[in-house]
Amino acid sequence: MKRLLLLTALPLLAQAPPQADLARLRAVCAAPSPELTRLRLLCDGIGGRVTGSPAFQRALQWGLDGFKAAGVAARVEPFTLKNGWEAGPVEIQIAGPLGFTPKATSWGWSAPCDGSFTIVDGGDGSDAALQRLGAKAKGAFVYLPSEPMTTPEALFGEYFTTSRQTARLRALGAAGLLAQSTRPKKLLYRHVDPLLGDGAVSDIVELQIAREDGARLARLLKDGPAQARIRAANRVTGPTAAGNVIAEIPGTDLKDEVVLIGAHLDSWELGTGAQDNGCNAAMVVELARLFRAADLHPRRTVRFALFGGEEQGMLGSKAYAAAHRGEMDRIRAVLIYDEGLGQVSGFSLGGRPEWRPILDDALAPLGEAAPRGHTEDAFVGTDNYDFMAQGVPTLIANQDWTDYLPNYHAESDTFDKVDPKALHDQTAQAAVLMWGLANAAQLPKRQSRDEIGAMFKATGMEPQLRAFGMWDGWMDGSRGRK
Repeated sequence: MKRLLLLTALPLLAQAPPQADLARLRAVCAAPSPELTRLRLLCDGIGGRVTGSPAFQRALQWGLDGFKAAGVAARVEPFTLKNGWEAGPVEIQIAGPLGFTPKATSWGWSAPCDGSFTIVDGGDGSDAALQRLGAKAKGAFVYLPSEPMTTPEALFGEYFTTSRQTARLRALGAAGLLAQSTRPKKLLYRHVDPLLGDGAVSDIVELQIAREDGARLARLLKDGPAQARIRAANRVTGPTAAGNVIAEIPGTDLKDEVVLIGAHLDSWELGTGAQDNGCNAAMVVELARLFRAADLHPRRTVRFALFGGEEQGMLGSKAYAAAHRGEMDRIRAVLIYDEGLGQVSGFSLGGRPEWRPILDDALAPLGEAAPRGHTEDAFVGTDNYDFMAQGVPTLIANQDWTDYLPNYHAESDTFDKVDPKALHDQTAQAAVLMWGLANAAQLPKRQSRDEIGAMFKATGMEPQLRAFGMWDGWMDGSRGRK
């Protein structure tokens, strides 16, 4: 079936960048592509890809094979996780005449457990409610309710609430927590405790129970604490090898300058990581193929990155930024995709308004289809952060979360959620943008540490960094520009 192309407007633009280049790019976008087949291999053939797991190691080879097939040299740049982690089955049997067996799973990098425990009611989960528990929390599991998650703001609120709650429970000496899923219909998902952030294993057990089961448990706890047998058979495997797949197409007259496009290769394993973030990993590989197939010769070097460890605190991009610290002046732009396949409305400019005219020029060949709803916010939460903290200009695709949000980190994030036309159109759009950035007359400058600090303040980054346990790293210079 013939697919509609975002690039159909290209030949009509008299002022577009070199018409021959764009015509070839349009032609290869219109030709049959292995992108969807490659994505299915990643999702159905390899499945969920927790960093450091055997599946993740197979995904690294998937990336190498994809770039090789595209005719672009690639390599794995290794890094080490502080601890590898494998999820085991979770079994909770609540005792008593009203007892039952809730559906449950572990949060990432949660400690294992196997024993009998008291479960106490954490009230509304506020600091005051948890403080009122006092000694009752010591050695017990604390049930924490949640509000339904229906917006991106609610999702980020969940992360911020989680970091506050886990810190409080540690101070109270709790054995663990039972967090109510924010998703309906017994849908489970997996996050990692934001305060870990470096591959550390939690010193308390962090479990999630299905939303409806949590409501049932809350009704039971109104009559007082419950007794339960709780087993979480997680495995901690110690220091574990991981890596990033890096490929590049050398530039011409500006070959010492680099524009980088990245997506994370790892995923949680409850689903198969299709929207988060397999579709964009496949797109990054496909962009390399398109550039080669169209015989494009960019002025700047174009680098393609498939990062590992994103779900554990952007550990792969952190390792990359540390290993490449000496070339940060050469990396002139970093573009990250990590929000599935929803329509791109514009780009988050990382607090850098000077991006606007440059982006508009780069996207001009798309005509009326060009996304122009750019935002000047800056945030932590994907692989842009360690580049931004080094002063490198970054962009993140702002996308419609209608399909992405309900499946985020969940059992339901599977290949059938991928819209082939959306994948194709997003790839075509990204190809035009990367070609534009690689050939732009100028790009924003790298910021000094003082300028980065001022940008963090102006964009409200401090509360975000504190919630994710990353503020100290910025302040002492261990994570960011010194």
